[in-house]
Amino acid sequence: MRRTVLLLAGVLLCVVALGSDSPKEYDDATMQVDELQGTWRLVGCEFDGRKAAAPYPEVLTFCNGTYTHKYYEHDTHSGSYRIDPTHKPQHLDRIASSGSLKGRTCRDIFQIDGDTLRIANMSDQLLNDKRRPQGFNDDNVFVLVYKRVRK
Repeated sequence: MRRTVLLLAGVLLCVVALGSDSPKEYDDATMQVDELQGTWRLVGCEFDGRKAAAPYPEVLTFCNGTYTHKYYEHDTHSGSYRIDPTHKPQHLDRIASSGSLKGRTCRDIFQIDGDTLRIANMSDQLLNDKRRPQGFNDDNVFVLVYKRVRK
């Protein structure tokens, strides 16, 4: 009886140890926090190679797959986002669930360099939300430049 109990306990420990790894198709990287996470303040914009100061006060926050744009301290819109880091530059899709863009998907590209975030979209994106820029210096691409807000 004692041998049987010890044998069963040993088998159970082996089964638990064998099952502790992630399944082969599971990507452990998806559990890591993406680099967009945090709060970003708009500091400038670029269009056709021309740089300009931020046209309005804006704070952009990314947290656990959701984003919030806050303009002028009170006007906001929010939604979910997903990134695809396999592309260069990386792809960012923002799906608005509130505000003037509700139900629309913004197909952007982004780049992070230290505490600077650049998000680019097509300047006619409000009319045609199917296109995504291929690069930051392409024709008809509008780039927003943000700085990370440190707390």
